[in-house]
Amino acid sequence: MVAAPAPCCIRGGDAHISGLEINSKAAEDNWRVRVGDMNANKGHRTRIAIDAVVSDVNLVALILAGNIGPSGFAAASLVCKAWLSVCREEERVLRGVAAYQGGLTKGVFMKLFAVSSQEADALPRAKRLRFGGGHYFLYRADAVDAVLAAGGIKAWRDRLRVSCKSPCIARWPSQQSGVRLSSQQEERLRARELQRRAWGLIRAGK
Repeated sequence: MVAAPAPCCIRGGDAHISGLEINSKAAEDNWRVRVGDMNANKGHRTRIAIDAVVSDVNLVALILAGNIGPSGFAAASLVCKAWLSVCREEERVLRGVAAYQGGLTKGVFMKLFAVSSQEADALPRAKRLRFGGGHYFLYRADAVDAVLAAGGIKAWRDRLRVSCKSPCIARWPSQQSGVRLSSQQEERLRARELQRRAWGLIRAGK
């Protein structure tokens, strides 16, 4: 004969404690859901704010003008459509890139302004001696003025389109190591140019 199970007795105190635990757990779950929603909304608002800043072409032009070199200019063109638009339409940004490190060598000038070697030879330039022997040509603001005088920024964009279709035109470094080396070299030249300008101001003050 099977014995009947003993009656289950729950004391009033235990039932009260169990009810508190259930309510506490429900409140904690509800709080976690609310915090998650708040974080999601905060993240959404942050993304909207970032998109608004990144898409503001006037602000982007103000940031880029005079603050990036040739390799940075090429990288900025790949960020998004708004940045590409700034890099292709803002002449002050293009001029700032050309002046960032105090001047451009012939090869860099040809790639940045999409001109041929013969066209570059006809522009104003300075001849400099290399440390290891030989010489190189340095193109400054007068060369930029001359190349942009023929059609301005629109003619420059047209030349860029043609150069992108030509397999003979040299490209900017595509490998990450090449981009890093170019950027480091530009920053060294930038520091040297700033130092040269500082010494010029000091001598002028005397």
